[in-house]
Amino acid sequence: MGQLDNLGKWGEARALEFLQNLGYRLRVKNQRYQREEIDLIMEDEGVWVAVEVKTRTEAMVADWNQMVSPAKRKAIIRVMDAYVLAADADVEVRFDIVLVVKTQSGFTIEHRDDAFSPF
Repeated sequence: MGQLDNLGKWGEARALEFLQNLGYRLRVKNQRYQREEIDLIMEDEGVWVAVEVKTRTEAMVADWNQMVSPAKRKAIIRVMDAYVLAADADVEVRFDIVLVVKTQSGFTIEHRDDAFSPF
């Protein structure tokens, strides 16, 4: 596993902890459908939340609008559609982004709920 893979897994763990501290419940990590993946699927007051985690170092921080490309958004939506269909669930779905920035003194976390729409 490369250094960036390790950074990504570290960030996903921090994001999971952060969301659980807000009261979210983990449904599944690294949900796959075909070749695509959602980092975390959480539940927030009955809403199923697809969470894309972006982990950066201070030098790598980018604009929120550039973090998740339109193609990646479509992929996340496809995976979430397949997950909900497989569960035969009638639930509200939301798409969030969590940014974890590793700093020299620790890390910071920013959370955008309802970051993009499937429509």
